[in-house]
Amino acid sequence: MLAAALSVSTGQECEAADLPEDAALRALGLDGLRMALRFETLDQIMAEMHRLAKKIAARTSSVTLDHVAGYGEAEEVGRRLVSDLHA
Repeated sequence: MLAAALSVSTGQECEAADLPEDAALRALGLDGLRMALRFETLDQIMAEMHRLAKKIAARTSSVTLDHVAGYGEAEEVGRRLVSDLHA
């Protein structure tokens, strides 16, 4: 649907395969899509969507508690914090 909407709004043919993957598009959310749609051409919009998707992916692939395993108190504090946040 997004590819069809971009084709109509820009007057250029957009293929779904050219869009970021579905998970990346979901991560962009409406704000990310609005930021990308501020551009005029399909190429600019696509470039911005891919740029934002990479930026979000880099931010979400951060350190996990598995990375601090074996660090004693730091691991313990991290696990308690996660438990508290879940509660």
